[in-house]
Amino acid sequence: MMSRKRSHQAHANPNRPRLWGRHAIAAALANPNRKLVRAWATREAADWFPEGTPITIADAADLGRLIPRDAPHQGVVVEVEPLEDVWLDEVLSSADVFETCGVL
Repeated sequence: MMSRKRSHQAHANPNRPRLWGRHAIAAALANPNRKLVRAWATREAADWFPEGTPITIADAADLGRLIPRDAPHQGVVVEVEPLEDVWLDEVLSSADVFETCGVL
């Protein structure tokens, strides 16, 4: 009898990135261009999210199945809309970016 191999990123939408770990998620939540689609957290980590964030409570093993094997999720995983592509030539042609950074 053969057993079925389960995907570690069960039911993931290939067009929507999943982020895990508190630093990565904090940066995503701080980005006004980033749209949160779903959030999962362990009961212990759920209070870490800003108030009003809809969260699905899951155990650590369930979170582990949402992301690549052995990724350190720290009890939190989110699915987000992808950001718009930014082309390097557009960034380089924008002089105010360099002035803000003190390069020019």
